[in-house]
Amino acid sequence: MTELRERTRHHLRTMFAPDDVGSVERILAERCGATLPGISPGHPDLIERIQLAAIRLSAGRLDGLNKAVDLAALDWRDLLVAAGFADDPNAYAHWKPRTLNAADLNHWFADGSLPGVEFSPNQPVIVTTGPGVTQTGSVISLEALEPEPQYLVELASGTDITVFQRHLGKAD
Repeated sequence: MTELRERTRHHLRTMFAPDDVGSVERILAERCGATLPGISPGHPDLIERIQLAAIRLSAGRLDGLNKAVDLAALDWRDLLVAAGFADDPNAYAHWKPRTLNAADLNHWFADGSLPGVEFSPNQPVIVTTGPGVTQTGSVISLEALEPEPQYLVELASGTDITVFQRHLGKAD
């Protein structure tokens, strides 16, 4: 079991609902620390970097945290890449979590703008779902701000998907 640092505790309390904090602490302490392949207790900064990457990639949801920790168990370097903490070994230390609160969401629905959020409600978009695979759709809602804005998009087929901003383009 890995002891959580204060910065990690602060960030998880910022990103997760109060009812989830105990579960998040347990998951990180038991599954996302020195028990990961190639990690030892003697590397507390690396452990914190990995834990914060998992918190960031989770978007404040337990299912997202479990997926992030599962990714770390396969290869924690892939988790660092996905969270944007791979290129700069100190990026995790400067990260300030952004949560999507009701006031921000209401503002976004009212005028379609928030810092770092490129798409507005009902905006037609092109969704890249794989290499060379695109579909058209329309933005329904903003779902999260971390690790980057995520949207609920209704595809032309009628299917709803949650997609990161990097996979969206403006439709003409």
